[in-house]
Amino acid sequence: MTFKFDLEAGFAIRKQVRLQLQNSKKTLEFEYPGCSVLVIEDKEMLESTFHVRGKNLPDSAEQVIKQWGKQIQQWV
Repeated sequence: MTFKFDLEAGFAIRKQVRLQLQNSKKTLEFEYPGCSVLVIEDKEMLESTFHVRGKNLPDSAEQVIKQWGKQIQQWV
């Protein structure tokens, strides 16, 4: 299974969002050995756009990823 999404964060919260995404990346890679999660930040003056891509996750992780995506959207 693969997933991808983009997330925009304003200047005031982008540091916290970056930290949360990195922590979530480490957790997913630990929980699902062999998976790969990539977090790329396009930084501009007043906001950042985070591009999150994941691959090699088992199909059984689909519900976990959907719930994680909803949780991330609440951060912003």
